[in-house]
Amino acid sequence: MLLQAMINTHTTITNAMTILISHWAVDNHISINLLAHRRNSPPLISNDNVGSSQPLDENVQISAEINVSSLGATPDSGNVLATQASSDSLVYAAMLAASHDFMHRDYSTTSVKFTDTDSAKPNSLFLSTRLPINKSLPLNPNFGVTYRSYQTNNTKQETHRAGLKIQYRTHKPYHLETELGVEQDKREISATRTQPSHSCNLYLGYRIDW
Repeated sequence: MLLQAMINTHTTITNAMTILISHWAVDNHISINLLAHRRNSPPLISNDNVGSSQPLDENVQISAEINVSSLGATPDSGNVLATQASSDSLVYAAMLAASHDFMHRDYSTTSVKFTDTDSAKPNSLFLSTRLPINKSLPLNPNFGVTYRSYQTNNTKQETHRAGLKIQYRTHKPYHLETELGVEQDKREISATRTQPSHSCNLYLGYRIDW
């Protein structure tokens, strides 16, 4: 079995340090990274991350990631009051990526994320597909749903999003883009009252690739 490990330390002028604690690669294409990020100047920011990816076959790959972060306490400074350190914020994420599901050269992703912080617990599901109708017209429909519970007042919020992005590739390097999205949101104000809202957005633009 092939096993690789490395340690890397990087310090910037902001007194931040990112450490690649270890990287493992085994002969069946599994890769695992363990990262740590520290910012020593107040406030102390801690960010630790471990992730892994695994191809299931030539068209499907699954990946997972766990992130733990926290914010340190800050002292009194002038008229600014001191703040207490936060508890650990946890993020669990996983993604399934697949190609050639519906047609040649298509690409789809399904991702889930579970978050646990002091103030809220948002959990989300996101689906996205890229469909190359032809060489000049790829379509990108997507859908997402988020359930969020607030720790401070024990209320909940539910959000649904759907969108369609269209690219028209003219003669290089010019690309025309348009995207239509709708969002439906329902926020629980109290045990017997909810506040719904709806929104719609339209984007038109162009891109030049040099």
